[in-house]
Amino acid sequence: MVKLFGSDVLIFEYHVFDGNERLLDALDYFHENTSELASVVIATRDPLRRWVSSYNWDLHNLFLSKNYQPPEGFSKYPDVNKLAIGIKERERLALKFGKFGHMGMGISWYLPIDKHLLLDRENTYILRTEELDSDFHAFANHYCNSRNLQAGDVRVNSQVLSHTKHNFQSSYPKDTFRDLDYSNTELVEAMREYLKEDIEAHYNLVNTFFANKDA
Repeated sequence: MVKLFGSDVLIFEYHVFDGNERLLDALDYFHENTSELASVVIATRDPLRRWVSSYNWDLHNLFLSKNYQPPEGFSKYPDVNKLAIGIKERERLALKFGKFGHMGMGISWYLPIDKHLLLDRENTYILRTEELDSDFHAFANHYCNSRNLQAGDVRVNSQVLSHTKHNFQSSYPKDTFRDLDYSNTELVEAMREYLKEDIEAHYNLVNTFFANKDA
């Protein structure tokens, strides 16, 4: 129980592990029990950039920083472009490894597009990570206005965010982690096809649930 915008609120976070199953159980419950006042806040990111980031995170977290035997995929595909090329060439290991760990936990893993019908349009909020500050501000205003609460000037604390795990790369040599070669249009298109379910789910959420909120 926390204080949120002046009122007591229970907050549940669903993230990795069995987060997808627990999230769908919760949505099923609130879909059937409409008297329960619940809001769903979904943070989503461009699926291809999220996939690249998750490869680099798992490269650090499950390979470079650990002493145990790493998954075979990291040995054969030591940077994200090599893995993307393997996927483009339809290599069996690449196709399987591209769904390993956080790479396989995109937005469609949490919320397949056919489950979006469980979401209430008025009480579902989308936060695009690329526009997190403005989207959170819009969420706070809409949430508070709909409940007669005072939001004030609510903003994301960028100083807090600067201490999250996205700075892990700074402790490694400069070229340890690579970005995808976005200038290679064939490679990008192959990856977008590979991540098709995530891309469809991402844009359906943004277009359906973000657009109807007050800016």
